[in-house]
Amino acid sequence: MFQAKETEAAAKLAAAETRAREREESKKRRLEEEEKQIQKRRQREEDLVKRREERERAKQERERFGRLASKKFTCGLCSVRARVNDEREGIEWYGCDRGDECKVGGWFHMMCLPESEQEALRASLVSGDEWVCAFCMEE
Repeated sequence: MFQAKETEAAAKLAAAETRAREREESKKRRLEEEEKQIQKRRQREEDLVKRREERERAKQERERFGRLASKKFTCGLCSVRARVNDEREGIEWYGCDRGDECKVGGWFHMMCLPESEQEALRASLVSGDEWVCAFCMEE
């Protein structure tokens, strides 16, 4: 009888240990799931911040360049079409001050202009004078 009680007590102890282990494993799985949810939430928040920053940067660019930022221009010399805000990629655009009346469209890459035109353009930028392209000067 003593052995039966001892066996029964050992079985109860083993069952209690098994339940305790299962509770611990269950608690561990819940904590892991909660951590995954927290990480997903953080990632969504980071993505949201990145999208907001991108929108703000685009808005600032639109404000900086106005309607010219989205309009494409054609260089009057090399005929390459691009946006006026390509200066962030190192492409400088300059416009003839005759604007729409310019014979060749009014926009030029600095690198496409002859050196004499480049010097005249730089001088007009320093002095604040108007710069008129060589095509319009011929008139």
